[in-house]
Amino acid sequence: MTPDEQRNAQEAFEISDKAFLDALELLQLIAVMQGQNEDPINAKLSDAGAARAAMVVRNAVLSRIILFLAGAYAAPRPGDLHLRRAFDLLKQPSVRKELELRGSPTILDDAEKLWARCKSDHRLPLIRHFRDKFTAHFSTPRDDMALPQYDDVFNFAHDTMKVVDALARGTGARTEPLWDWQPELDDAAVQFWSVWR
Repeated sequence: MTPDEQRNAQEAFEISDKAFLDALELLQLIAVMQGQNEDPINAKLSDAGAARAAMVVRNAVLSRIILFLAGAYAAPRPGDLHLRRAFDLLKQPSVRKELELRGSPTILDDAEKLWARCKSDHRLPLIRHFRDKFTAHFSTPRDDMALPQYDDVFNFAHDTMKVVDALARGTGARTEPLWDWQPELDDAAVQFWSVWR
């Protein structure tokens, strides 16, 4: 393996570990957003005069989710360390072979299948459009492009997290499944909103 190939394998490994940490944050962000919608939280926020502040928090959380999702699929530029870069590097046979030795060829196969499915998902253009017109930039949205619904965003995020989970375990960057963290993150969201119950 050449020094460049070693660097590329290490980069893909590090991206998969970073993406796992991002996915943990994504799980937490979604739990926080969904927690606000439980009764009687919104009514109590309104009664206390905190509805506008809660809306700002919700919009900030949604923006972070959208930025993570759109960025994961963006064409990488030099120095970018997001998900698509890792899958681009995995196309190199030497990188793939090295990462299979560190992790699991079977789980890497699963990661690539899930990645291909998400890249062609009908929700991705909606999320990119929302990012481009409402989150990263502010401009006139296209008339022919619908805005994603919360379920679109949350479900696509869940599918993306499946990709990340498989990539991190497939490269050997992580051994525990991402979903092992779900109860702890859900509980943190419950505690966050508990003063409004």
